[in-house]
Amino acid sequence: MKKYIIVTCLMGLMISASSQDKIKKAKGIRMMGTFSPAVLTSIGEPVYYLTGHWNYYFNEHISLVGEGSYYMSSLKSPSEITANHKLLGGFNYHLKSESRFDPFLGLQMGVGFVGGQSLELINVKRLNEVVPLISPTVGMNYYVGSIFHFFGHLRFNSGTSLEAFSEKRNMDEWQLLVGLGLNFGVKKL
Repeated sequence: MKKYIIVTCLMGLMISASSQDKIKKAKGIRMMGTFSPAVLTSIGEPVYYLTGHWNYYFNEHISLVGEGSYYMSSLKSPSEITANHKLLGGFNYHLKSESRFDPFLGLQMGVGFVGGQSLELINVKRLNEVVPLISPTVGMNYYVGSIFHFFGHLRFNSGTSLEAFSEKRNMDEWQLLVGLGLNFGVKKL
């Protein structure tokens, strides 16, 4: 019985994908959520986030982007980092139009909310700090049908913490976002 349900769902997905030769992205919203791994390049520390991301397409090539990342944890224990949340906004330029494969380049700016602690003095927290960020992005979307798309984004988040640690700390990191996104058409805004 499970096999029949899975086969039926896959056939419906393939029919939906094959019936849609051209993907219209203008005036549409795309939303994604994922667990995203990252590596802080200055200290080589792997971390991961819960990330929400949305795009609003003005036309086939330009989209407005917003993103929030909630710092979950570091894979290094103990870690000096207690928080590294982010809010970003910017624009993407999509290289192809009306195609299932949608590569893009983007630039986002925003703020990071950084918290640190000293490992020498146990349970002594440093100040939390707001850090300006800039984030160039390269990525792709692959539209399966009118409702879903697969995505993969690689971004470099760049910022410097001045107060959250005992010394100035470079908070640059590579962050990877992959998963399945939802598409919503917008008639009028």
